[in-house]
Amino acid sequence: MGFDQAVLRQEYTGVFDTALRLMPSLFLLAALGVASLALGFGLWWLHRQGRAMAFTLPPLSMWVFPDALRWLTGLGLVGAMAAHPLHLPVGVETTGLNLLVAAGTLWSVQGFGIVWYGFIVRNTPAVLKALFVFLIIISTWMGLALLALLGLMERWIPFRTLMAEGNRAREEEER
Repeated sequence: MGFDQAVLRQEYTGVFDTALRLMPSLFLLAALGVASLALGFGLWWLHRQGRAMAFTLPPLSMWVFPDALRWLTGLGLVGAMAAHPLHLPVGVETTGLNLLVAAGTLWSVQGFGIVWYGFIVRNTPAVLKALFVFLIIISTWMGLALLALLGLMERWIPFRTLMAEGNRAREEEER
């Protein structure tokens, strides 16, 4: 009872090939992450020093990405899904996959902002917020995919507006 070495080698090669094909989007996301952390730290440092800031970033709970990201997501989906059946060059599929990874990550950030806004509106205890973040980290891909879907769906369903109106109605009922 052992592993078939040929099957393992083939699977490893497939995973390695996919990782190499996704490197452009992963490098872009890493650069955006580092730049965001540097900007956030710089703004925090200026605020701590009492210096006037030229601009401030909105809180994460209010982040909304532009509509153009929706079209890039659709273009990536078409490229990734249609390249093989239509016998298009491998570069089209790779470009589509990279667009999907980059756009999906940004949509998941927006989805996280929606959930965090819900936490703020409902005055959720810090323990539950930490548990949510822990569960997203543990579930890795599935959690990020669900957050990305939530962020993308906000283009059609204004979740934050609905949560704010629901909170206002609940406060009025309590009075």
